[in-house]
Amino acid sequence: MAQLSHEQRQDFTSPALAHRVRAINALNSTLSTPCTNHADGDARFVTIMILTFQASYMSEGMHEFLSTIRGCIIVSASTMLAYNESAFRSFLGHQQQVAAQALGGGQSSVVRDTSILSAALDSVAALRPLCKSVLDVKFIAAMEGIFDTAKNSYVQAFGQISSCYNLLGEASSSDFDSFNRSDNHTSRLLLAHFFVIDHELSGVAMQSAERSVPFRRTIVAAWVRQVADKLPPTHCHHIAWPLKFVEAKYEAQGVNIGAEGAVEIKRPPERPTALQGLQSLSVLGSVGPTEPRPTAYLIRSHADWIGRGRRQNLA
Repeated sequence: MAQLSHEQRQDFTSPALAHRVRAINALNSTLSTPCTNHADGDARFVTIMILTFQASYMSEGMHEFLSTIRGCIIVSASTMLAYNESAFRSFLGHQQQVAAQALGGGQSSVVRDTSILSAALDSVAALRPLCKSVLDVKFIAAMEGIFDTAKNSYVQAFGQISSCYNLLGEASSSDFDSFNRSDNHTSRLLLAHFFVIDHELSGVAMQSAERSVPFRRTIVAAWVRQVADKLPPTHCHHIAWPLKFVEAKYEAQGVNIGAEGAVEIKRPPERPTALQGLQSLSVLGSVGPTEPRPTAYLIRSHADWIGRGRRQNLA
């Protein structure tokens, strides 16, 4: 809706958010009962997948995006029946398909600017002393692994992005809630770095899909700026790399990120929150190793491809 509002010069935000809250409430009601058939499981999964995709395009949706990503992982592992009989079973081959297409196009050797990766690694390394919780330590270790791989191959590094997202589903409810707090400055700094590199890597691995939905870079820039605006003075120097990167690259491409991450669409005076609508997912707890399931990054990539197809059909 953010992109539609921008393109149509009208504000669709309020009705879209109201519809989103209704969808979350309906999903919560459904999750309170056991899944009895494949159609029911697929309906739950597609609902949380769409909510995740929506959150990824909401300028104030960073924490909601994390909650719904976690929801995707938990729903796919805990409330669906045999996944190999699901309508979404083809998701499991998508990662290999994306990698094969990218490798076939010679993209595995694309390393656009090693100085960017070096600066990113230095900035992330400076966050290590701040990481105290188990989830913080696991998340920063996964990020460093992604950066190391990216030195040789952006495409292969993009394949590792799901390792960070999967940590959100594997964490306990209390650990995730602590990590996703709006006043947890350490996790917010980690996320600011992560979303920048996530978007950059996806720009190589999924070039056509990313070009079809360019508004995503506006959202990433807004999230980084919002993190920067709410940091205490003692932490401000840690946001220098992500903030400089989005300001130099994204704003040069016409992305306007002002105070508190304001972007190019008009924000309603009062925005209903949908965060409170995901309590049922906390009841489900966390997930551990299980049968193969679609990773979080595959969920977002499929939604991007679906959105790309719809835009082409409307053109």
